[in-house]
Amino acid sequence: MCDTAKQIKADQKSHELVNENMKAMSFAGKFQEEQKRSRLAEAHRYNKLVDRKIQRVVLALLVAFILFLAFTSCEQIELNEWTRTEIKQGEHFTVDHSEFMQKDRKIDSSLMFEFVFNASMSYQFKTVDSLDYNKLLGVSTSQIIADQNAIKIGWRWNKYESCFDVAVVYDFQGGRKFYELGQYNIGDTATFLFNFSKNKVNVMCENGETEIYFCKPFEYHFITNFYFGGNCTAPHSMNFKYKILRK
Repeated sequence: MCDTAKQIKADQKSHELVNENMKAMSFAGKFQEEQKRSRLAEAHRYNKLVDRKIQRVVLALLVAFILFLAFTSCEQIELNEWTRTEIKQGEHFTVDHSEFMQKDRKIDSSLMFEFVFNASMSYQFKTVDSLDYNKLLGVSTSQIIADQNAIKIGWRWNKYESCFDVAVVYDFQGGRKFYELGQYNIGDTATFLFNFSKNKVNVMCENGETEIYFCKPFEYHFITNFYFGGNCTAPHSMNFKYKILRK
Protein backbone atom coordinates (compact mmCIF):
# COMPACT_ATOMS: atom_id res chain seq x y z
CA MET A 1 0.00 0.00 0.00
CA CYS A 2 2.89 2.23 0.88
CA ASP A 3 4.58 1.50 -2.41
CA THR A 4 1.39 2.28 -4.31
CA ALA A 5 1.01 5.62 -2.53
CA LYS A 6 4.62 6.51 -3.28
CA GLN A 7 4.13 5.62 -6.91
CA ILE A 8 1.05 7.82 -7.15
CA LYS A 9 2.91 10.75 -5.61
CA ALA A 10 5.80 10.20 -7.99
CA ASP A 11 3.44 10.15 -10.93
CA GLN A 12 1.77 13.36 -9.74
CA LYS A 13 5.14 15.10 -9.45
CA SER A 14 6.06 13.84 -12.88
CA HIS A 15 2.83 15.24 -14.30
CA GLU A 16 3.41 18.52 -12.54
CA LEU A 17 6.91 18.76 -13.99
CA VAL A 18 5.57 17.92 -17.43
CA ASN A 19 2.86 20.60 -17.08
CA GLU A 20 5.39 23.15 -15.88
CA ASN A 21 7.68 22.31 -18.77
CA MET A 22 4.80 22.58 -21.18
CA LYS A 23 3.81 25.94 -19.71
CA ALA A 24 7.40 27.14 -19.94
CA MET A 25 7.62 25.94 -23.53
CA SER A 26 4.29 27.58 -24.33
CA PHE A 27 5.45 30.86 -22.76
CA ALA A 28 8.74 30.65 -24.65
CA GLY A 29 6.85 29.98 -27.87
CA LYS A 30 4.54 32.92 -27.29
CA PHE A 31 7.53 35.13 -26.46
CA GLN A 32 9.33 34.06 -29.63
CA GLU A 33 6.15 34.59 -31.63
CA GLU A 34 5.73 38.06 -30.12
CA GLN A 35 9.35 38.89 -30.91
CA LYS A 36 8.84 37.67 -34.47
CA ARG A 37 5.74 39.81 -34.89
CA SER A 38 7.58 42.78 -33.40
CA ARG A 39 10.51 42.30 -35.80
CA LEU A 40 8.12 41.99 -38.74
CA ALA A 41 6.25 45.14 -37.68
CA GLU A 42 9.54 47.01 -37.28
CA ALA A 43 10.70 45.83 -40.69
CA HIS A 44 7.38 46.91 -42.20
CA ARG A 45 7.68 50.37 -40.65
CA TYR A 46 11.25 50.68 -41.88
CA ASN A 47 10.26 49.62 -45.40
CA LYS A 48 7.43 52.16 -45.42
CA LEU A 49 9.84 54.87 -44.28
CA VAL A 50 12.32 53.91 -46.99
CA ASP A 51 9.52 53.83 -49.56
CA ARG A 52 8.41 57.33 -48.56
CA LYS A 53 11.96 58.65 -48.81
CA ILE A 54 12.37 57.03 -52.22
CA GLN A 55 9.05 58.52 -53.33
CA ARG A 56 10.16 61.98 -52.19
CA VAL A 57 13.46 61.66 -54.02
CA VAL A 58 11.72 60.42 -57.17
CA LEU A 59 9.16 63.23 -56.95
CA ALA A 60 11.89 65.85 -56.47
CA LEU A 61 13.80 64.46 -59.46
CA LEU A 62 10.61 64.43 -61.54
CA VAL A 63 9.81 68.05 -60.64
CA ALA A 64 13.39 69.08 -61.42
CA PHE A 65 13.20 67.28 -64.76
CA ILE A 66 9.89 68.95 -65.65
CA LEU A 67 11.29 72.38 -64.74
CA PHE A 68 14.40 71.62 -66.77
CA LEU A 69 12.26 70.77 -69.79
CA ALA A 70 10.11 73.85 -69.23
CA PHE A 71 13.10 76.20 -69.23
CA THR A 72 15.12 74.49 -71.96
CA SER A 73 12.31 73.75 -74.40
CA CYS A 74 10.68 77.23 -74.36
CA GLU A 75 9.90 78.59 -77.78
CA GLN A 76 12.24 81.38 -78.76
CA ILE A 77 10.96 84.88 -79.42
CA GLU A 78 11.26 85.69 -83.11
CA LEU A 79 13.96 88.23 -83.99
CA ASN A 80 13.89 90.61 -86.96
CA GLU A 81 10.38 89.57 -87.94
CA TRP A 82 7.32 91.79 -87.84
CA THR A 83 4.78 90.47 -85.37
CA ARG A 84 1.14 91.52 -85.11
CA THR A 85 -1.04 91.21 -82.05
CA GLU A 86 -4.24 92.73 -80.67
CA ILE A 87 -5.92 93.83 -77.47
CA LYS A 88 -9.65 93.18 -77.70
CA GLN A 89 -12.26 95.65 -76.47
CA GLY A 90 -12.74 95.29 -72.71
CA GLU A 91 -9.35 93.62 -72.17
CA HIS A 92 -6.01 94.64 -70.67
CA PHE A 93 -3.79 92.01 -72.32
CA THR A 94 -3.15 90.93 -75.90
CA VAL A 95 -4.92 87.90 -77.37
CA ASP A 96 -1.61 85.98 -77.40
CA HIS A 97 -0.53 86.99 -73.87
CA SER A 98 -0.40 83.43 -72.46
CA GLU A 99 1.60 82.19 -75.44
CA PHE A 100 3.97 85.16 -75.19
CA MET A 101 4.62 84.59 -71.47
CA GLN A 102 5.59 80.96 -72.11
CA LYS A 103 8.36 81.90 -74.50
CA ASP A 104 12.03 82.31 -73.62
CA ARG A 105 11.99 86.03 -72.68
CA LYS A 106 15.26 86.23 -70.76
CA ILE A 107 17.73 88.93 -71.79
CA ASP A 108 21.22 89.60 -70.48
CA SER A 109 22.33 93.09 -71.40
CA SER A 110 20.05 94.75 -73.99
CA LEU A 111 16.69 94.84 -75.73
CA MET A 112 15.89 96.67 -78.96
CA PHE A 113 12.56 96.72 -80.78
CA GLU A 114 10.70 98.66 -83.42
CA PHE A 115 7.06 99.65 -83.12
CA VAL A 116 4.56 101.19 -85.53
CA PHE A 117 2.01 103.61 -84.06
CA ASN A 118 -1.38 103.31 -85.72
CA ALA A 119 -4.85 104.89 -85.67
CA SER A 120 -6.49 102.02 -83.75
CA MET A 121 -4.47 103.10 -80.69
CA SER A 122 -6.21 106.49 -80.40
CA TYR A 123 -8.99 106.78 -77.81
CA GLN A 124 -10.74 109.24 -75.53
CA PHE A 125 -11.64 109.05 -71.84
CA LYS A 126 -13.48 111.87 -70.09
CA THR A 127 -11.86 111.03 -66.74
CA VAL A 128 -8.34 111.26 -65.35
CA ASP A 129 -7.81 107.74 -66.72
CA SER A 130 -6.83 109.46 -69.97
CA LEU A 131 -3.56 110.38 -68.21
CA ASP A 132 -2.60 106.75 -67.55
CA TYR A 133 0.25 105.32 -69.57
CA ASN A 134 -0.44 102.08 -71.41
CA LYS A 135 2.51 99.76 -72.01
CA LEU A 136 4.41 98.59 -75.04
CA LEU A 137 7.21 96.06 -74.49
CA GLY A 138 9.54 96.45 -71.53
CA VAL A 139 11.72 94.52 -69.09
CA SER A 140 11.28 93.18 -65.56
CA THR A 141 13.56 91.38 -63.11
CA SER A 142 10.79 88.80 -62.58
CA GLN A 143 9.78 86.17 -65.11
CA ILE A 144 6.25 86.08 -63.66
CA ILE A 145 5.49 89.42 -61.97
CA ALA A 146 5.59 91.99 -64.79
CA ASP A 147 5.71 95.02 -62.46
CA GLN A 148 8.63 93.84 -60.31
CA ASN A 149 11.55 96.24 -60.85
CA ALA A 150 10.11 96.88 -64.29
CA ILE A 151 11.05 99.42 -66.96
CA LYS A 152 8.58 99.72 -69.83
CA ILE A 153 7.79 101.99 -72.74
CA GLY A 154 4.55 103.76 -71.89
CA TRP A 155 2.19 105.51 -74.31
CA ARG A 156 -1.08 107.39 -74.20
CA TRP A 157 -3.17 109.23 -76.78
CA ASN A 158 -2.93 113.03 -76.53
CA LYS A 159 -6.33 114.19 -77.83
CA TYR A 160 -5.30 117.85 -77.70
CA GLU A 161 -2.33 117.44 -80.05
CA SER A 162 -3.59 114.30 -81.87
CA CYS A 163 -0.42 112.33 -81.21
CA PHE A 164 1.03 109.79 -78.80
CA ASP A 165 2.88 110.83 -75.64
CA VAL A 166 5.68 108.33 -74.98
CA ALA A 167 7.58 107.86 -71.72
CA VAL A 168 9.64 105.37 -69.75
CA VAL A 169 7.51 103.90 -66.94
CA TYR A 170 9.62 102.63 -64.03
CA ASP A 171 8.10 100.44 -61.27
CA PHE A 172 10.23 99.73 -58.22
CA GLN A 173 9.14 98.45 -54.77
CA GLY A 174 5.57 99.65 -55.23
CA GLY A 175 6.56 103.11 -56.47
CA ARG A 176 6.20 104.40 -60.03
CA LYS A 177 8.07 107.12 -61.93
CA PHE A 178 7.78 108.49 -65.45
CA TYR A 179 10.48 109.82 -67.76
CA GLU A 180 9.16 111.52 -70.91
CA LEU A 181 10.72 110.49 -74.22
CA GLY A 182 8.73 112.68 -76.60
CA GLN A 183 5.82 112.33 -79.00
CA TYR A 184 4.99 110.21 -82.06
CA ASN A 185 2.33 110.57 -84.74
CA ILE A 186 0.04 107.97 -86.28
CA GLY A 187 2.08 106.02 -88.84
CA ASP A 188 5.46 106.70 -87.18
CA THR A 189 7.89 103.84 -86.64
CA ALA A 190 9.88 104.13 -83.42
CA THR A 191 12.97 102.25 -82.28
CA PHE A 192 13.48 101.68 -78.55
CA LEU A 193 16.71 100.46 -76.98
CA PHE A 194 17.38 99.23 -73.41
CA ASN A 195 21.05 98.87 -72.44
CA PHE A 196 21.90 97.33 -69.05
CA SER A 197 25.20 97.76 -67.21
CA LYS A 198 25.56 96.67 -63.58
CA ASN A 199 22.83 98.54 -61.67
CA LYS A 200 22.00 101.02 -64.44
CA VAL A 201 19.82 100.92 -67.55
CA ASN A 202 19.91 103.41 -70.39
CA VAL A 203 16.67 103.75 -72.40
CA MET A 204 16.70 105.64 -75.67
CA CYS A 205 14.71 106.27 -78.82
CA GLU A 206 14.75 108.78 -81.69
CA ASN A 207 13.12 111.49 -79.56
CA GLY A 208 15.07 111.20 -76.33
CA GLU A 209 16.81 109.06 -73.74
CA THR A 210 17.10 108.60 -69.98
CA GLU A 211 19.17 106.68 -67.44
CA ILE A 212 17.64 104.78 -64.54
CA TYR A 213 19.62 103.42 -61.59
CA PHE A 214 18.65 100.33 -59.63
CA CYS A 215 19.41 100.05 -55.92
CA LYS A 216 21.31 96.86 -56.68
CA PRO A 217 22.40 94.98 -59.81
CA PHE A 218 20.17 92.21 -61.16
CA GLU A 219 21.48 89.18 -63.00
CA TYR A 220 18.54 88.64 -65.36
CA HIS A 221 15.79 90.64 -67.00
CA PHE A 222 12.71 89.37 -68.83
CA ILE A 223 10.69 90.96 -71.63
CA THR A 224 7.21 92.09 -70.58
CA ASN A 225 4.18 92.16 -72.86
CA PHE A 226 1.77 94.87 -74.03
CA TYR A 227 -0.83 96.17 -71.57
CA PHE A 228 -3.69 98.66 -71.81
CA GLY A 229 -4.74 100.69 -68.76
CA GLY A 230 -4.47 101.65 -65.55
CA ASN A 231 -7.95 101.03 -64.37
CA CYS A 232 -9.73 101.14 -67.71
CA THR A 233 -9.70 98.36 -70.25
CA ALA A 234 -9.38 98.97 -73.98
CA PRO A 235 -12.43 100.95 -75.20
CA HIS A 236 -12.18 99.21 -78.58
CA SER A 237 -9.93 96.65 -80.24
CA MET A 238 -6.38 97.87 -80.80
CA ASN A 239 -3.78 96.45 -83.16
CA PHE A 240 -0.03 96.38 -82.57
CA LYS A 241 2.85 95.76 -84.97
CA TYR A 242 6.38 95.33 -83.65
CA LYS A 243 9.74 93.74 -84.40
CA ILE A 244 12.29 92.64 -81.78
CA LEU A 245 15.75 93.37 -83.19
CA ARG A 246 17.95 92.32 -80.31
CA LYS A 247 17.59 90.55 -76.98
